[in-house]
Amino acid sequence: TLGGFPLTEWAMRPGLAGEMGGYTKPDLDDTSWDEQPVPVRLAKGDVRWLRTTFSTGDLPDAEAVHAPVVLEVKGARAKATIWLNGRLIGRWLSDNDWLSQGTWARPLRVMWSSADADHYPVLREVLRKDGRPNVLSIAFEDTSASGAPAGEITSLRLRLNDERLDWNGKALERGPLVRSRGRVAVRPAP
Repeated sequence: TLGGFPLTEWAMRPGLAGEMGGYTKPDLDDTSWDEQPVPVRLAKGDVRWLRTTFSTGDLPDAEAVHAPVVLEVKGARAKATIWLNGRLIGRWLSDNDWLSQGTWARPLRVMWSSADADHYPVLREVLRKDGRPNVLSIAFEDTSASGAPAGEITSLRLRLNDERLDWNGKALERGPLVRSRGRVAVRPAP
């Protein structure tokens, strides 16, 4: 979902060569890509590119709402690299399992950040303000161990960042979903 509404036009293409193929560029014509709904089930060793669009005008007014918009990604046994309008905004790991493969250490996916590991800030400076749609491009990779099920992406959406505050001993929360409409394209690797 994008802001609580289903994304019905994910375009998908497989492969590692997506960055060289321009899959991160917002002006790429992805109309020939296969549509695929979320959730996305990856195959073993799979790499899939997903693209979607959304309008800046559908996001809350930054002057009225003082909470950042985030891209929320959820899944299992997968990792991703995320671009917004051609700009790298983050890398995502679904869980700690992949980090532990081949090491005696006990790394955690949250060890590099105090923020929610499934939330990526959508910087207002990167959003298009000229009426053209914003383009999210995401490369998902299966990281499943031998004998485990392949990776899956269970949720992709834009939302206001959840904030849990303690104000004079009273817990406060903020984080309503962002309303918007979107187009999503998913592409399997060649």
